Amino acid sequence: MKISIITLHRVLNFGSVLQAYSTCTVLKRLGHEPEIINYMEHRYTTLGVIKDTFKNTICESSHSSNIKKAIKFILKTASYTIKRIKFNIFLARHIPMTAKRFTNFHDIKNSPPPADIYMTGSDQVWNSIYNGGIDRAHYLDFAPIGKPRIAYGASFGLDTLPQSEIQETRDLLIKYNAISLRESSGVQIIEKIGLSGAQQVLDPTLLLAKDEWKNEFKLYHSPLRKKYLLIYSIDPQSDELVYRIAKIIAKSRAIPIVRISQGAKLPTFKGCTQRSFMAVRNFLRYFYYADFVVASSFHGTAFSINFNKQFVTVSPSKYSSRTRSLLDLVDLSHRLIENRNNKIDQSLIDFDPVNRILEAERIKSINFLLKSTSAQYKTNSSPS
Repeated sequence: MKISIITLHRVLNFGSVLQAYSTCTVLKRLGHEPEIINYMEHRYTTLGVIKDTFKNTICESSHSSNIKKAIKFILKTASYTIKRIKFNIFLARHIPMTAKRFTNFHDIKNSPPPADIYMTGSDQVWNSIYNGGIDRAHYLDFAPIGKPRIAYGASFGLDTLPQSEIQETRDLLIKYNAISLRESSGVQIIEKIGLSGAQQVLDPTLLLAKDEWKNEFKLYHSPLRKKYLLIYSIDPQSDELVYRIAKIIAKSRAIPIVRISQGAKLPTFKGCTQRSFMAVRNFLRYFYYADFVVASSFHGTAFSINFNKQFVTVSPSKYSSRTRSLLDLVDLSHRLIENRNNKIDQSLIDFDPVNRILEAERIKSINFLLKSTSAQYKTNSSPS
C-alpha cells in the first residue's frame, strides 16, 4: 500500500531525520510503499531561517556593536547553510519524499498527495509549543474523506495539554483509525481527552537493532583510533552540567572527550574536541564506537541504549518527559541526572535484560504497524 507520512524530517537534527529514515525502512520491509510528505514550514526554509536569524541578532544586547552583530549574523547564516546541505544530501539519498514541497497546511489541503493510508509519523509532531500552535497538517486534517489515518510513535512532548487545546485536539484525533504514541504520557493525554485504544510504541530508531544500523550504514570502523567519551547535547541550558559530568567520567576512565556539534554555535570547552558539521553517517559512527556517552537529547539517549553504550543522560530543560519515559521503559531510570546534586552512576549496565525488553517492544510496535496498515483494519471505525 502507498503510505503518505507527515513528520518532522526537515528539522536540522540527527534524530529527526533518522526517525524518518527508520519509519520508511520498516514500512518497506512490511511490503508497503512509504513516502514522506515534503512539508517544510516557512520557518524551516532558508528564507525563513535567515529572517529569524537577522531578527534575533539585531535584537541582541545593545552593548554589541553593529559590526559584531553583522559578523555573528554572517556566521550563523553560513552555519545554517552548511548544515542544510549536509542534511539535504542525506534526505535525497535515503528518504523517499514527495516531489512537491508544501510550506503550509492549506497547500497540502488543496493538493494532498495520493495514498492508500495517511500517517502521522514520530517525533514532536503534536507539540503545540514547539510548532507555534496546533498544526492541522500534522493531524492529517488534509487527508481525503474515507482514507485511513493512523499515527505511529507520535509525541506531544508535554505531560499535559493546555486546556484551550483539548477540544480541537480531540476533534482532530477522533478521525484516526489507529493511534500510537512514543511516550506513556502521550497515551495518558489521549485517555484524558476521552479517546481510547491508543498504545505506546518504540521510537522508530529503536525498531532497527544495533547490527541493522551497522550494516545499513556500513559502520565498520571507528572514527578514532582510541577510546573516547562522547558528548551529545542539544540543550544549551544543560551544557555546563553535561561538561562537568563528562570531565569526571572521562578522568576516571582516562579517555578524551569528543563532542558532536550540529554547527559552529556551541562553545568548545577546554579539553574537549568538537566535531562540527558532521554527516549523518558519521553521527552514527561516533555513537556506535563510543566507550561512554553523556547525552542531553532524547535520540542521544535512544542510540546509547540501542547501541548498548555505557551512558548517563542529563535531563533537558524542557520536553523531558520523552526521555524519562524511554528510560523507565527499559528499566534504566537510574541513569538520568536531573540536577547537579544527583549521583553520577558509572556502574556497568547489563544490557541483556535491556535488549530483551527492546526486542519484546519491537515485536509489539511492528505488530501495531502490521495491524493498522492491513486492508482489513482499514474498514474499522475511528477510536472512540
